[in-house]
Amino acid sequence: MKRIAALASMVSIGIAGVAACATYSDPGAAVAERQCSNFANVEGARLVDVQSVEPVSGGDANFKVKMRVEDGMTRRITTECLYSSASNKAWWATPLPEHFKRV
Repeated sequence: MKRIAALASMVSIGIAGVAACATYSDPGAAVAERQCSNFANVEGARLVDVQSVEPVSGGDANFKVKMRVEDGMTRRITTECLYSSASNKAWWATPLPEHFKRV
């Protein structure tokens, strides 16, 4: 059963990755979306959807990813992740709310 769940998860991630690559003409935007999605998961947030990926100028980041995430109590919030292709790092534009229960 665990193998089936793991396989299904890998297939859905692969499909999402292909869809993300096809969505943006700028390959950097696809990378920003993927890195911010991974960052959200590592931070204990369940990704619901990515609403937009925009290039930004100024500061360390060169992309802003607006996304909806869900906490451990299935409450959804809209948040923004910043991504720097120079350092290949993602971070929250503003911290998650204190009441946010990590998954």
